[in-house]
Amino acid sequence: MKKEFNLQLDAHMELLQGIAYKSINGIKINEILELRNICKEDNYQYFNRIKLLYIIFLGRLGLEYDINQGIEKALFNYINYIIHILPVEKMECEGQININIL
Repeated sequence: MKKEFNLQLDAHMELLQGIAYKSINGIKINEILELRNICKEDNYQYFNRIKLLYIIFLGRLGLEYDINQGIEKALFNYINYIIHILPVEKMECEGQININIL
């Protein structure tokens, strides 16, 4: 039986944060800029592109925990937030974002 995933627990929020970081680790700067443009133009396409970044990691988490739409929405919102706050405008477009989790 799967465990309940509780967004109120710090340990579970850390798991979700780890998924967000893994999802965007190694993403190219020009991809971030492209995602920002897509977000302005087509929300549906943007949602699908973001979902492709995290779906495998969320699926693995779903092997152990019961994942619902609220949890996926929290993950999407966190990744969306990170994509929009990263200061990439002055960086080289060919560079990658590397996030060290540990």
